[in-house]
Amino acid sequence: MPDLPPNSTRPLEGLRIAIDPGHIGGKWVTWDDRHFKLGGPDSLEVREGEMTLMVAKILRRDLTLLGAEVFLTRETNHPVTKERVETLQEEAKAYLIKRGQVPSAGLIASTAKAMFAISAEIRARGELINNTIRPDLALCLHFDASPWPGGRPVFRSPNHLHLILNGCYSESEMEEDDTRFEMVLRILQRLYHEELRLSDTVSKTLQHETRLPAFGYDGTSGMSVNDNDLVWARNLLANRVFFCPVLFFEPFCMNHQETHARVQEGPYPGLREINGVYRKNLYQEYADGVTAGLVRYYREQRQKKVSSAHE
Repeated sequence: MPDLPPNSTRPLEGLRIAIDPGHIGGKWVTWDDRHFKLGGPDSLEVREGEMTLMVAKILRRDLTLLGAEVFLTRETNHPVTKERVETLQEEAKAYLIKRGQVPSAGLIASTAKAMFAISAEIRARGELINNTIRPDLALCLHFDASPWPGGRPVFRSPNHLHLILNGCYSESEMEEDDTRFEMVLRILQRLYHEELRLSDTVSKTLQHETRLPAFGYDGTSGMSVNDNDLVWARNLLANRVFFCPVLFFEPFCMNHQETHARVQEGPYPGLREINGVYRKNLYQEYADGVTAGLVRYYREQRQKKVSSAHE
């Protein structure tokens, strides 16, 4: 990144940023399983893949104005991978047999579906990021959801926020050859400390913007990394195979009543009263929290560089 004065209006000049809008929308939501409907018959269906794309496009506009080169892993509600559930049937069957499971038609179908949405799609985005975009930083955008009992969506509390770093590998994950290989590659790239510094800064500006409390793991599926209760380590495919610093966001529980109500409001301009408080629309609020953190972090880094040069 070039040296800029601390008060520059383009504090992200020279930075290449990849934005990965998590999941998929449109007709593909039934393969992705990140959609649900709550409320009355006139309520909008909540579709995470479409929501993350809205945030991504706001971020691209705003970060570009601040000097960054910004690239999206997807521009539409369409998969990046060329694989489909139908093309993954044999691979799913072989995987089940290798694990000692009986490959029934239903199990093959559900496994192929998971391979499409979780593995093939994310790995295709990883190839795009690693081989074509080659960014300085990747932003993985998601919305969270609280588990619901019995498989039927219900409203749950509380609403919360957290960011995820790569780490906290389980024993079963370490038995997988590709996982061990990718873990070693991540270690050799020495990305962790920059990811942690970035996550530490951006998590705080995002919390200030969204007013969300921190989410906490139990120490098994996710582990604390420092004294910031907004940042956790967890082994996710995206933050393992994207070969650059990754900020992985999980704000807002989609099945929390306030978040659900804000989804129904859509991307309105200006401010509206939400539970007695005037708020930006959900997507702008998310984007503004991320943008503020990136500006703060890179301004601080440049200031340190300038101060060091004058010592």
